[in-house]
Amino acid sequence: MRKKELSPKKISRHRTRTKKVKNTKESDDISKLSRRILDEAKKIAIMEVQKMAMEVLSDATIIARWEKNPFYIS
Repeated sequence: MRKKELSPKKISRHRTRTKKVKNTKESDDISKLSRRILDEAKKIAIMEVQKMAMEVLSDATIIARWEKNPFYIS
């Protein structure tokens, strides 16, 4: 008996289905990685803002001390 041959339409449908499944797996991996990268970027940004705030606070403290006692050297 001969094997039943698939028509070109059925072959193309099968290929697109498998490609879609593969692409969704890859896109899930990519989205997970992008979420991780975004979380790390947020953490880094928060740390940078905290550093900048500490620098501004120390500068403001120095200026306030200078205004209170202009020629005092600590």
